[in-house]
This record gives sequence, structure tokens and C-alpha cells, in this order.
Amino acid sequence: TNLFSGIFDGNYNVIYNMKISEDINITNQYYGIAMFSYNYGEIKNLGLENANVTIYSNADKYGNIAILVGRNLGDISNCYTSGKVIGISSNYSINIGGIVGANEGIVKESYNKTNIELVYEENDNIYQEVGYRTGGIAGVNEENGKIENVYNIGEIINKIAEENINVTPCLGGILGSNIGSIKN
Repeated sequence: TNLFSGIFDGNYNVIYNMKISEDINITNQYYGIAMFSYNYGEIKNLGLENANVTIYSNADKYGNIAILVGRNLGDISNCYTSGKVIGISSNYSINIGGIVGANEGIVKESYNKTNIELVYEENDNIYQEVGYRTGGIAGVNEENGKIENVYNIGEIINKIAEENINVTPCLGGILGSNIGSIKN
């Protein structure tokens, strides 16, 4: 687990061609996959261009997938992402976003140009009422999450077959699902 709790000031620099490719086969553990798996600190003034994140998950807990932060509990400001994120799951729910997978902190003055693709592979052992949340900025904005002054110009692609009645995809340009606050 890549847990970050300091201050990361990118000083307006850009990281090019970051690549993450993982097969996730863990049990009884939530996970975050991104440049920072979990953020409890402050990340600011950073661009990630032409990133490529491809995750195949067979885990039995929620996963949070993005380019910058898997699960954000801190502050993110003046950041942007571009490239491609592909989340493939055959078992349990995943949250996918360009900037963050799941947000419980603050994301502001940031934007996404990443194309995001959600793929569900059918599995006879699928958990009941599986949810997939996919958004340009964040897959899900949780109760304490705040999203301010952001935009998305990336494409969101859903490849979940309609016959999968136990699978509930939530897709949006900014957020896949929101119970927090969003402004502008």
C-alpha cells in the first residue's frame, strides 16, 4: 500500500508516460491503485500526461483506481491527468476516476483528459448487487468529499453487458456517484 501523508508540490511540472498494470487477486482487503494509493496529505500543482493504468481485479472488496490517487482523504488542487484508465473486474465493485477513484477529501481546480473504460467480465460467483462507479474526476465522491471547480473532457466507456442484472454501473462525466458536495 502506497499511503501518502505529506505535502507533494509538483511545482507545475508534468510526469509523462506513467504506466501501471496490475492483476489484483486479494481477499478481505480494500485496495487503491494509482500514483498514490491513498492520500491523507496535500498534492498540488502537478500534471500527469499520457498515463496508462490497466487493472484486472478478482478481489473480494472494493477497489479504487485512478491515475493520481486511488482513495483521497486529503487535498488535491491544480492537478490534471491525461491518458487511459481501464478497469476490468470479474468479482466485486470498483471505483474508477481520472484523478481519484474514491474521494473523501477535497479535489479542486483540477481537470481530467483521461479516457476511462470499465469492463465487467461475467463470473458465476459474482457478489449480490455489484456496483461500478466511474467518473472523469472521481468514481465516487463520498459523504465528506468536496469537489470544486473541476472539469472533464475525457471519454467514459461502459462495457458491462445489459444481461448482467446484478451489476449496477454508475457513470458520469465528473462523478460516477455523489453523496458529498460539488460546486462549479
